[in-house]
Amino acid sequence: MTKEDIHVIITGSRNAGISSFIAQKSEDFPANDEVGMGIDIQTTSVYINDTEYSLLFYEIAGTFPLDSLKKIFQKKAVGLAVMFDISNPVSLEFAELIFNQIQEKLGSRMPKIKFLLGSHSDLPKGVSQEAIDAIMTILGGNTYYFEFSSKTGQNMVETMNQIAQKILDNAK
Repeated sequence: MTKEDIHVIITGSRNAGISSFIAQKSEDFPANDEVGMGIDIQTTSVYINDTEYSLLFYEIAGTFPLDSLKKIFQKKAVGLAVMFDISNPVSLEFAELIFNQIQEKLGSRMPKIKFLLGSHSDLPKGVSQEAIDAIMTILGGNTYYFEFSSKTGQNMVETMNQIAQKILDNAK
């Protein structure tokens, strides 16, 4: 049986740890690195209900390369993740700005399922829960929040699996 693909467009504020987040998990599996049109693509595997899936992360910087992902947005199992550093309040502001730019650019093509990812949970929390809740409201329905540490691996596997599960549930 062929593995199904789950697609995650991932972006965030500078130094939020996006590359570390993806690399932490893909160390267990062969990574598929491709670079093109301002997009870095990483592939890893996740297991949901004893079924293996390929989890493809399309790491983008800002909104420029979104036009290159038109075919990805048409896929059934696709989500958008925006990452910020929970130890840095300015990082959350940048994540909000990036999300607003993506929403403006994509309009009705915006993935239905979204994730706000708080990285660096191993550091003292500099962002209030009220600020996180406010961004969650801005991101709208079908948005899920996860915290983890790419450095220590805390909540990494659970976060990857939850992202995959939520996207699969939404694709049904």
